[in-house]
Amino acid sequence: MNASLFSLGAWLSPQTTAPEQLVLTLLLINTLLSLLIALPARRLIPAKLRGLPVIDYATLTAMGALIPILGPLLLLAMLLVLPRLEKARVPQLPRHLSAPTFAPEIPSEPGHFGVGGAIARLRNLDPGSAQGSRALMAIESQRSANTTELLRETLRHPDEHLRLLAHALIDRREAGITRMIKRLEGAVPHTVERTQGTLRLELAELHQELLYMGLVREGMSRLHLQASRRHLDAAREVIGETPRLLRIEARLMQQSGHPVQAADTYARALEAGAPPARVLPYLAEIAWRRRDYPAIRALLARSALFTELPVVGRVVKRWAPLS
Repeated sequence: MNASLFSLGAWLSPQTTAPEQLVLTLLLINTLLSLLIALPARRLIPAKLRGLPVIDYATLTAMGALIPILGPLLLLAMLLVLPRLEKARVPQLPRHLSAPTFAPEIPSEPGHFGVGGAIARLRNLDPGSAQGSRALMAIESQRSANTTELLRETLRHPDEHLRLLAHALIDRREAGITRMIKRLEGAVPHTVERTQGTLRLELAELHQELLYMGLVREGMSRLHLQASRRHLDAAREVIGETPRLLRIEARLMQQSGHPVQAADTYARALEAGAPPARVLPYLAEIAWRRRDYPAIRALLARSALFTELPVVGRVVKRWAPLS
């Protein structure tokens, strides 16, 4: 029987009616059915897990061919059931995207591309959706600490395209400020003394901007604080204590963890003629971190500046009856 079982001539002979011919015929039909089902079944393999088409088809065919009769049936069941399960699956929303400080309530279907709208769209993981990319590009013009934080959180997004886009936008923000710092540092030795003081102030503020925007690389915060202090001291020797210098110095104290001294210096900057729009928000931030709500109300009532801000304006209106 073994000799006739593995004899291709005996199997092909029309006079042969041995049981082995029936077995081999069933195996051949089993293999052909598995191959036919493997053609559409390859589409069920996730794109990242697919290999060469020949290898994928051969693997699926072997899965069906090595299990007589049940193999093709299992492949067919997989072909029919898995697409239904995929359609019924609820997309898992990422939980790593947190709302920024002072953010307004985020509606379920925002009609804008602010920070809240960007968060809502980045939580949408529908395949093929371009909403996440559009949201990141829209908030690129809103360069603030909140949007930088959102870009950094997007670096942990499950969509690889969004991760790469967020990384590129962060690099572009950092490169823009770093380029300005290098250009001004190269221009300082070639300018007159009075102009050097102004350039030094600009350099001190640019180093602070990197810190405020959250663009400083790990371990570089102390370096930028020292650079800001160095340029600030050099500017004081040339132009003295101007309102802008006091404002920048107060901001440096605030970033260094000295809020009390920073508040006093901000007050001196206001008395010296610094624009309230460049000072009052920082005083309000210090009062907020200290949970000094009476001071916050006093600052809100001091200027109409806060009512014009999109987020803080809502807080001012809610607190107005209490003040």
